[in-house]
Amino acid sequence: MILRVLLYAQAQCSGPFWRPARHPIPPEGIPRRAFTLVELLAVTAIVGILAMLILGAFVGARRKALQARCASNLRQLGVALNQFVGDHGEYPLALNLGWTKGQFQHHGGTWISGIQENLSGGTRQSRDSLNKGVWDCPSAAKPADWPQKTVYRHYGYNGNGLGMTLDQASLGLGGRFAGFGAGYAPPVKSGDVISPSDCMAIGDGFHGWNGVIQDGRHLLWRWNLPTTDQIPGSTSRSRKRHGGRANVVFCDGHVEAPLLDSLFVETSDASLRRWNRDGQPHRERLNP
Repeated sequence: MILRVLLYAQAQCSGPFWRPARHPIPPEGIPRRAFTLVELLAVTAIVGILAMLILGAFVGARRKALQARCASNLRQLGVALNQFVGDHGEYPLALNLGWTKGQFQHHGGTWISGIQENLSGGTRQSRDSLNKGVWDCPSAAKPADWPQKTVYRHYGYNGNGLGMTLDQASLGLGGRFAGFGAGYAPPVKSGDVISPSDCMAIGDGFHGWNGVIQDGRHLLWRWNLPTTDQIPGSTSRSRKRHGGRANVVFCDGHVEAPLLDSLFVETSDASLRRWNRDGQPHRERLNP
């Protein structure tokens, strides 16, 4: 019995100590393993979802970069505005109808001319360059059907404040409005702005009221507008510019991006008073 066991062990150990493993080769006619249709559709769906996520992140990053460039423009415009106020003790007139008659010469013809001298060393901005350099919002798009002889301005000045009619004084920074024939003179003094950190100065050039927004304006204005856009698609275009927000520089020089609805829809005291130099909401002007 023992001899049989030893002979059997010798026979088993006569080969190599290990043998490489061999994968079985499928017989002829049997297909190899491949993706099923369900698996292929699942992989395609996953790749599509990943592509959408990457594209969404890219679009979001690009929009934030453009908004940051716009905010930088407004910060520079705010610096120029404060230099004007520091030099003259008053805010630039929104529109100086007396300029050709020698009145308020340092204001130029509009607020743009007034602060431009603090941006380019004493040279006034030409009509053709109002959408270049610091005056260019990279997210603003001039519509194809915009009137050809009308400048599409990217930034506007809070010249009027909350509402305004011929029998009401201006509440903004652009002067003490005395009617369209008389213009905005005299200027608003620096001490007339009660809360510079909570009073808007310059921002994306929007007119708006009850959710209707017009763009391309040189005045930032909450105004009782008609029920439709002046240029078709203006409200949609304005909301796309900065993802439903507007870049604004305040009188103290800091920049914010408030929601468009907070500017042109909301009626809270906090939203309304930011338009007015006296820091009051003036709710009586909501329904002129």
